[in-house]
Amino acid sequence: MLKKLKFQSSSFFESDKEVTDPHKRERLEAFYQTFDFFDLIKQWSDIVGPMLGQNTSPLRIKGDSLFVVTKHAAFAQQLNFLTEIIKEKIFQTFPKLRSMIKKIVYETNPNFFKEIEQKKVEEKEKPAPLHPMSPQYKKAKAEAEQLFSHLEDPEFRASMISIYIQASTRM
Repeated sequence: MLKKLKFQSSSFFESDKEVTDPHKRERLEAFYQTFDFFDLIKQWSDIVGPMLGQNTSPLRIKGDSLFVVTKHAAFAQQLNFLTEIIKEKIFQTFPKLRSMIKKIVYETNPNFFKEIEQKKVEEKEKPAPLHPMSPQYKKAKAEAEQLFSHLEDPEFRASMISIYIQASTRM
């Protein structure tokens, strides 16, 4: 039987009503209230090392498994040999995960890392905004003010000047 949940007023744990063991329910509730998965992602390179950290990433925790995505099957195989060592390092850093993670599952997905690398390249390619006191900015502003001096509405004129400056300084 399915039950609709109001996510605004309910906690994540309330959706897990089928867990009948009170000890397990208590442990799950404490875990979901205190563990931040992003902390594991941030510290992943410290756990597995810089080379493996660049080519692998924790993906999710489901059931008693930690799913890790890898760039290539060779990295998954390398991590598979180091599973027990990795689990111990995870447990040293995040003691609450000791009762939650029993195994680590490795998935290979090179596209996951291509998307991340593409976003980094796009961020580097974005031109830095000009400072209002720079000569290029002042020149573009003077051109824009002369070009849009005929506009009567000051808000519209300011918007057009701003758009002109942004467009001319990105070329």
